Amino acid sequence: MVDGVVESTLSSDQAHCVLWLRELDTGLFTLGMPVAQLPPAIEHFARLLAESAQGGQDIRSKLIGTDGVFRARWCNGHDDADGNFVLVLALESGGRLAFALSAAATAALKDSLCGTGHRAAPAPREDLQFTP
Repeated sequence: MVDGVVESTLSSDQAHCVLWLRELDTGLFTLGMPVAQLPPAIEHFARLLAESAQGGQDIRSKLIGTDGVFRARWCNGHDDADGNFVLVLALESGGRLAFALSAAATAALKDSLCGTGHRAAPAPREDLQFTP
């Protein structure tokens, strides 16, 4: 069983991601995965985190950061070709996650932000634009 993720990088052709993982019994080993498989892997990991929390696990203490949240340093949004609002979060690690929100989810997000006294989102920054 993997005890921790030590490092990550892209292969020289940028077609694969390489993870250095730590196993308690055997030490370090590498795992290569096609970059195209990262989105489904992230989706699986997110589901597993949710299931683990439902099972009573203390997920907050296991996530990135001291209080168990992923820190976003910036966000942008735009409409996609299907009419969904796409929310792009730039993480402190330099990573980016993009979420295509349904009309209902967009309305709920707007209500959340506007109903709590948060100010309007800042103007988009070109250096953080997401290009699929």
